[in-house]
Amino acid sequence: WNVHATKSLFIIEDHPAWPGAARKADEEVRFLGIHRETGAAREGVDTLDGLQKKIKGFSSSQQNALKPVAHACVALLGALTTHQESFLVLASEASVVVDIEGQQILEVTRCEMVPFAATSPSGDAASAIADIKHLLEQHFYLSREFDMTRRLQRRLLDRMEVPWSPEESMLAADERFVWNRQLVAPLWCQGVSPRWFAPVTQGFVQAREMPGRGRTPPLLVLLIARRSCRRVGTRYNCRGLDDEGEVGNWVETEQLVLVRGVVGQATSPLETGCLAFTQVRGSAPVFWEQPSAMSGITVSRGPELGAVAFEKHCRLVEAEYGEAVYVSLLSDKESKRDTEGALTVVLKEQFRMQEGLRLLHLDFHARLTGERSFECELNSLAEALETHVQRFGFLDTMALQISLQGRGKKVLFAQTASTAWTERTCCNASWLGDGCSTAAASDLRFVAIWNGAEVGLQRRVTHEA
Repeated sequence: WNVHATKSLFIIEDHPAWPGAARKADEEVRFLGIHRETGAAREGVDTLDGLQKKIKGFSSSQQNALKPVAHACVALLGALTTHQESFLVLASEASVVVDIEGQQILEVTRCEMVPFAATSPSGDAASAIADIKHLLEQHFYLSREFDMTRRLQRRLLDRMEVPWSPEESMLAADERFVWNRQLVAPLWCQGVSPRWFAPVTQGFVQAREMPGRGRTPPLLVLLIARRSCRRVGTRYNCRGLDDEGEVGNWVETEQLVLVRGVVGQATSPLETGCLAFTQVRGSAPVFWEQPSAMSGITVSRGPELGAVAFEKHCRLVEAEYGEAVYVSLLSDKESKRDTEGALTVVLKEQFRMQEGLRLLHLDFHARLTGERSFECELNSLAEALETHVQRFGFLDTMALQISLQGRGKKVLFAQTASTAWTERTCCNASWLGDGCSTAAASDLRFVAIWNGAEVGLQRRVTHEA
């Protein structure tokens, strides 16, 4: 967008250099006006020439007016109030992480906080704004071309019911992974169209191109990790479970493999030649606290008092992903009896109280501190998961002629629970995601991934590894 700041108004319009924006004086352009004193917002339509005259008119009609300042930005993130001072939050710069035939995922690299007031921010507000800018300029992602808040299979299933439009991406986005929903609320509640906003997700995105070999075509491997915004905070201030059934550090990680050269009728290449695998992880789903790394763990509620919230958590998981297998990587070592050992006792009791739930406990550190090589020890860990992995399904968008009647099928879902996002969860997730390569040797379409968390568009494969 182009954001024009006069003394009394913010006026937001399509940037003239962007595709689809008005380029001629008599072409219509949509704009959003926000009053800087009251925060009142209103949309309008005018010609490009007419809008420019309006902007100059608003500026020249004000006493001691200054020339309007134009801020080019990638996205309008919303409006923020801190220390009773309000700011317009703009993502002014972003870098392209991956471009899939015109569909881009962008990482926010620079933000601007434009004050509503004509005066400079107070010291407290300026300090708070600096911290927020620092947060937003690291590992926040957005896309105008497709909804990256929802995993591929959910996008496909939802699109069968409601067609998706880039101008309504805020409406269709998965609320769990939209970090700027509260920022847009002051404008959205006034009836402002969702077209002006883009959902922003915290997490991690990385892409790698793989050249073709023999019968195997070129591949694009894409990793998207989405961190939930529902129970967030710094590591030692946000642990475990809350009364709504949410857990700290909840991350959904989707691994996508795009098979290059597949031609289909879908609007996106990700919908015609792609395979997908999804995992989630989170803090151990019990009520617990740990003030620092050097302190012990306090279980603030036992299994009986935490049972209702724990059941809510399990129902949330099942509603989104289907039947689940939970994997705990907490340590049983005597030296950690007062920390992870205490969590393990409560976690096992919590699962014992709930019928139909399965908890697989794997002491990661105990398995990887033996005399054998790291690879051998990791393989032994993999063997413990093998029987469960055999039940995995996966999403294959090249076989979408398969009916969508699989919603009720039982599938495997792995929640790796530990005290922190450490090498334990990384290695476990890496092994689960990497295992597909050996299962794929005989069929090109199976070259990518097991999909351990999806329902609906599934196929099964016999693992010969």
